[in-house]
Amino acid sequence: MRVAFAFLIFMVSLNASGQVTIVSGNNFNFVNGVYSKKSIDKERLEATGSIIEPQTEIAANAEDFAFLFTPKTGILLFESKNLNNPEGIAGKLLANSIVRIDTVFHNQAYRTQGQPEFTFDMVYALKINGKMYYTDFRPHDFVPFRYALKDHRQRFLLAAQSTGYDMYADKGYPNHFHVAIFSEQGKTMHLHYVSEELPFDFENEFWEDTSVKYDYNSATKELHFEMEGEPHYKAIWNGTKLKRSDL
Repeated sequence: MRVAFAFLIFMVSLNASGQVTIVSGNNFNFVNGVYSKKSIDKERLEATGSIIEPQTEIAANAEDFAFLFTPKTGILLFESKNLNNPEGIAGKLLANSIVRIDTVFHNQAYRTQGQPEFTFDMVYALKINGKMYYTDFRPHDFVPFRYALKDHRQRFLLAAQSTGYDMYADKGYPNHFHVAIFSEQGKTMHLHYVSEELPFDFENEFWEDTSVKYDYNSATKELHFEMEGEPHYKAIWNGTKLKRSDL
């Protein structure tokens, strides 16, 4: 059943990015086709020389942040939400960055006739080092687990993307998890370490308190944790290195 939603603006609270304005246009009014992300366009990435510095520090008491975990080729960031403007490229981000999401524009949803897959033209307005940029690369804005490692003066976080299901572009089904480690430096935190994507699929619609099991060994100063998924993932963070413990 096709449902057409009128243009709507409202405020919601996202898990890791505070109060975010959601602009919903044709998110349920599908058109035939496939959306190709402009922020990872190979030709435009290769032609862009301007490099945007990542944000690696944030206030120690901050909670309203998310992440852009960059692929090796980088992410294009734009000066406006019109990502089709060839003159509107602000530069490319080549390193993992802390971001603050300001607005999410649900521009258009696409579906190929006869196929179950959906793709979405969604643009994120976000701040890096206080400056606003625009991208259609999905941030990791779901941070369901944090642990203070007092022995190491660090904070351990799990960060994921909300991948959604069917026509719901970003509702539920957190996946593509990374470990992010902050080092505490007085009134600020520094992004000290980011893992590769953890090699498992979470596969559940919602995160539960039991989705991660953890134990801190004060004698060895190691955080042991295990996550549900396919396959289960077990690892140890010892303050300097993340090591699989189920291999």
